Order: sequence, then C-alpha cells, then structure tokens
Amino acid sequence: MNMSADFFDAILNRPDPNLSESEDFWDAKAEPFFACKRTYGTSLTDRVVRYLSDEGMLGPGASVLDVGCAYGRYALPFAAAARDVTAADISPRMLELCAEQAGEKGLSNLETLKHDWKKDELGGLKGRFDLVFACMCTPARTSAGLEKMTAASRGHCVVAQYVSMKDSIMDALAGELGLDQSTDSHNGRDIAWAVFNRQWLNGFLPRMTFLERNEDRTLSLDEACDRYRMGLGKAASERGADLRSLLRTQERDGCIRVSGRTILALVSWKGSSGEGRL
Repeated sequence: MNMSADFFDAILNRPDPNLSESEDFWDAKAEPFFACKRTYGTSLTDRVVRYLSDEGMLGPGASVLDVGCAYGRYALPFAAAARDVTAADISPRMLELCAEQAGEKGLSNLETLKHDWKKDELGGLKGRFDLVFACMCTPARTSAGLEKMTAASRGHCVVAQYVSMKDSIMDALAGELGLDQSTDSHNGRDIAWAVFNRQWLNGFLPRMTFLERNEDRTLSLDEACDRYRMGLGKAASERGADLRSLLRTQERDGCIRVSGRTILALVSWKGSSGEGRL
C-alpha cells in the first residue's frame, strides 16, 4: 500500500455522513448539543487542559484560538488558564452560548468570532496565536484545514479526535434500533492516524498522546434524554420509536446507569514559526 500524503488526505477530506457544515444546522443543534455534553462532566476536559499546560502549550502568557469552539467546552477553561482566547465557530447560536457562559464566569479575556474555517480567509488571524486547537471539527482536520491551523499559529497546533467512545446505553439502544456505529466520528481511529501521518509526511515532527476517561454515572430520565437525543433521537423517530420510551426500558430504581470508556487522541505539531520540522 502506497501511504503517500494523498492517501491520508483522502481520509481527512472524507465528509462526515452524520453532520453538516452549515450555519443553520449547528444553530439548530446548539441547545441539544449543549444539553448533551453537560451530562458527561468535565473530567476529560480538565485532563486536556492539564496536559496542554504541562507540555508548555497553554499558560498565563498564551494567546489561544479554539477552532469550532461550539458552546465553549474547551474555550472557557482555556480562558481561565491563558492570556486571551478567541473562540471561533460557524454558528452564531453556539457563540452566544459561549459568550453567555464566559460572562457568567467573569472571563473577560474571551472573545467570540464567527468564522467558517472552510471558506473564510485567515486575514488578521495569521501567525497570531501561541496555540491553535480544534476538537472534533471536520473542516479543521481536512488537509486544507490543517494548513490553515499551521498558518494561524506562531507556536503549537493541536487536533483532538475521539478514537473510541463506548457507552453501555448507546450500545444497547443502537443495537435495538439496528444502527451501524462504525461511521460514528467518535470512533475515528483512522482520522487521528491520518492527521499524524499527514503532518509527518509534510515535514513536521508531530506527537500523539491519548487521554482516557472511564465513566460510571447515574442519570435521570430527563438527563438521559438530553444525552442521547442527538445520537439516537432522529433514528428512533424514523423507525417509529420514541426515545424517551426506549430509555425508560433502561431504568432501574428510577434512574439510568451508564458505564463507558472514552479515548481521546491529541495530535500536536509546531506552527508556522518554522520550528519542529524535519
């Protein structure tokens, strides 16, 4: 097999069949996405922040760009640790949620930016940031998106990609609904592998590390609906099923017990400063 840069670019440029890159799509998903992610807690996010800090990529003097920031899952803790953060996203509603939380937390060093990473020019963002970070952002991990991340950074770039996400309730209900989870981007081992190798073949010295979260959590029925609505709600409806009713079958003693294991890959490389290259 000829594993050239083109081979890895084909993986990275592959569209996600479960997602859209449109502003309207993510505006409509903003509240459900926010409600879903709150049920996971902050343990993995905290580990990412700690790792980046320990590695010297994040600190009190750092200027950070979070690409595809959504509601601010990473941008907010970054702002608590850095000099300033620019939280960029295609969705105005996501940015509103991010700004609202920043205000509640007193994070005056966070600014939001409506930016389409696929279509908009870098302009004044070029070479401006000590850390350019993107978690599960499809436009950022394409070949053109990686080049754009590199150009925006004067320090480090990091792509965060889930390579495995196991969830006992998701597995049970997906099986009941006959869903194929192999296309779920949260099991994107090939994507993390392709980002690393693509950057290596283009002359960078990338690094990859893995952070793990083991989960054993109790959810109320309402919390479970928030958690699984994005992943299962549409599929259940298309099959004539009701998500809430399906989740009720998983209740024991008035609650739903979830166990799971998540592995997040962090692929990092030096930006446009010229350091960290072959």
